[in-house]
Amino acid sequence: MGEIHSKKIIIKNTIEEVQRAISAFETFAIQYDIPETIMIKVNIVLDELLSNIVKYSFPDDDEHEIDISIELFTTGKLIIQLTDAGIPFNPFDTPEPDLSIPLEDREVGGLGILLVKKLMDEYSYKRQVNLNITSMIKNNC
Repeated sequence: MGEIHSKKIIIKNTIEEVQRAISAFETFAIQYDIPETIMIKVNIVLDELLSNIVKYSFPDDDEHEIDISIELFTTGKLIIQLTDAGIPFNPFDTPEPDLSIPLEDREVGGLGILLVKKLMDEYSYKRQVNLNITSMIKNNC
């Protein structure tokens, strides 16, 4: 796959830390000339997925860590992996919202994950031992 640039970010399970992760990705994107349009898409995805992990993954009020791994290959493939030890949850198994129903009549939720699916080229989830591992790939970076 050619040369690789990588970055590891570890955040705590707070909304403020989500913003820190997004800023760290922006610095990485600028450093390695990731196009701004892709950087914006990845920022949206990170905000959505990390916010969901912070809000719903940990049933207690304790401090937990979320690991973020970023790999950029010279072939233009960007791989982002989010790992947390929260309750098992596959965000990609949730039913997509019915966009034909008026907004005020729709069930709450689902739009953020739909955005992730539309903005990324590939996405996956696996539960490994006691970890949630969510992976996304964006090509042509």
